[in-house]
Amino acid sequence: MKNPMVKGTMMEVLSILSQKLGFCYRFEIPRDRGSGGTQLKNGSWTGIMGAILRGEADMSALGISITPERAEFADVSEYLYLDEMSAMYVRPSLESDIIGFIKPYTLTVWMSVLLSVCAIITAMYIISMTNNCFIISRREATPSGNSVSTESRKPFTVMYNISTWIFAALLGQRMYNFRAGLIMKQYLQEIRDSINGFIIVLHLNNKLTKRSDPLQF
Repeated sequence: MKNPMVKGTMMEVLSILSQKLGFCYRFEIPRDRGSGGTQLKNGSWTGIMGAILRGEADMSALGISITPERAEFADVSEYLYLDEMSAMYVRPSLESDIIGFIKPYTLTVWMSVLLSVCAIITAMYIISMTNNCFIISRREATPSGNSVSTESRKPFTVMYNISTWIFAALLGQRMYNFRAGLIMKQYLQEIRDSINGFIIVLHLNNKLTKRSDPLQF
């Protein structure tokens, strides 16, 4: 078979090798006309790898990709081509995240906030129990028809009140990346919802305990 007209980098490489090592060469096309070649289930190869392993060719005049399987059955020269490959995927879209409110700060900051909240709740609880700032007053009717004013301290109620207000104050931190107007609008809405929920809980508590007078702080 007469050598076809071939051009490219490999022709320059073959020309240099033939001049330096003193050999002649001719081109052969694999009988299955495969490219680099793949390994079949019976262990044989197709394409250029098959031609080399069967002794039909001494070397490849075509740059082929080097895989671990090919490198195991044939000697590999120095790299003549280096290609880069990258993966493509759909750009993610913004979606709601149920734990998005904890992402603005790192774990260290959140631990500091948690410790600060615990310290504030404890301090306010101690202050409220040693002073008259959280005394619950109510009037009860006596069998004689008179009303008697009673005062009591409810530790659970005090802790609940303090925790609810602190939690409501922390709700606004998760809107850090919105526009200013939207921040204020959503912040006020969340605070309003928290306060409404707090009032509803207190109202239900009053109904369950059958208090005649509202709570007095």
